Amino acid sequence: MATDLHLALRLVFWAITLHALCLPLRFALPAYLTLAHLDLSALSHSAATHLGIENTIKLLGLPALLLLRMRKTPMNSCRWTTTFWILLTIYAGVAALWSPFFLPACKALGYLVGYALLFCLFWRAWNAGHLTPNGLLAALWIALILAMVQTYLTPGVLRNTEGRFTSFISPQSFAGFLLAFFIWLLFAQCRIRRRWIHLCAIIVGIFLSGSRYASLAAGIGALLAALMWLFRLSRVRGLSARVRGGIFALLAVAMLFQAYIARFPNNRFATIFGPDPYGRKVWERTGTWVWRLSIYREAAAALATRELRHQIFGLGTGSSISFLLTYNPRVPLERIDANRIMHNEFLRAAYEWGLIGVSLVVGLSAALTLELFLCAIRGGGDAWAGIAILPGIFLALSVENILSASSTAGGVAYAMLLAYAFSGSGSLQRRLPVIQRRVSGFGYVPRHRLLPGGTRAFAN
Repeated sequence: MATDLHLALRLVFWAITLHALCLPLRFALPAYLTLAHLDLSALSHSAATHLGIENTIKLLGLPALLLLRMRKTPMNSCRWTTTFWILLTIYAGVAALWSPFFLPACKALGYLVGYALLFCLFWRAWNAGHLTPNGLLAALWIALILAMVQTYLTPGVLRNTEGRFTSFISPQSFAGFLLAFFIWLLFAQCRIRRRWIHLCAIIVGIFLSGSRYASLAAGIGALLAALMWLFRLSRVRGLSARVRGGIFALLAVAMLFQAYIARFPNNRFATIFGPDPYGRKVWERTGTWVWRLSIYREAAAALATRELRHQIFGLGTGSSISFLLTYNPRVPLERIDANRIMHNEFLRAAYEWGLIGVSLVVGLSAALTLELFLCAIRGGGDAWAGIAILPGIFLALSVENILSASSTAGGVAYAMLLAYAFSGSGSLQRRLPVIQRRVSGFGYVPRHRLLPGGTRAFAN
């Protein structure tokens, strides 16, 4: 049964890949978003000893080919973020030279390059108008259908999912995908019919996935969207109506969450909100969080006793395997994925890349935050979507392996949303009819001018 399912998924993978290459870009990009939900390496063999050809095509080959289908567009909206990312990628490649684990080091470098390709792909797609709300909503609902199939029709296909709601990827990555689409729906300034239905479906999906960091980040994003929603109002009557609507929505989500806790008493949220029969505090209870805390403590202790040159330059890209073998020597080497051990990218950077790597990761985070706020201040309404996803990104950097997620749906969705925030294409395209009317109203004859992003504007 499992072999037949793996074969069927491979056929689906190659069919979607061919469609993404041949269809028009407005259909190819949603197809690629769907393809990100098929992690065939996790289904077939260990990621530590093999290089999955399908994941390599999905990570590097297909984004590069899709980029070739678009005309060249200058990337000038996030210079500092781009600079730090290039420096981090270069240093990860240099640090692979003294790493004792060559294949994991190559994979780590491929993940970083994959993120760069994804951001360029989606940035150009947003500016050229190839990404449409209908296409994104289709990708969202196909992802939810795939999650229903994997969770309820073919359970047990993926290892270590604990029965959580997810497509054919890890639950953490699936929750990151839903989080990015949740933020996009909250801040998208285009007209989306029945927006609340899509938002409710995403909330239910995040609850069922059991991702606590995604739930917290979604709550912060919803709060920011509500505040912006209120500040844009000028009439007191409209303000009171929207406050009542917000309170009603908050109560509805609270009742839904309470029903979920009651229906599934052994879910991951019960460890936080439910009573503990042994009187332990939240951080003392068993589970993945306690296990990660123990890894953090052991890794911090190992960092404190290292030589000075290792503290500065690190032990090499992918060297986290040596830490895990020291921490738990009984783990088989073929089951270890070096890029998904630390569950904290800052700690991983300190261990593998030393002080130089930590400085680059911190600088990258600061540059991303600063440039998003600068875009928002300059009037880019879409930049607020990037600001709203920042808590989710920082939480993922602190408790997940987001730098190694560019081949799965979570990393792809994060790149898509950040490209949306920096592109600013949505706000400009919506202003074109207004600009045209204003120019015509003053007696000027407008002529078309093609902007660098591929959007047509009008100049006198």
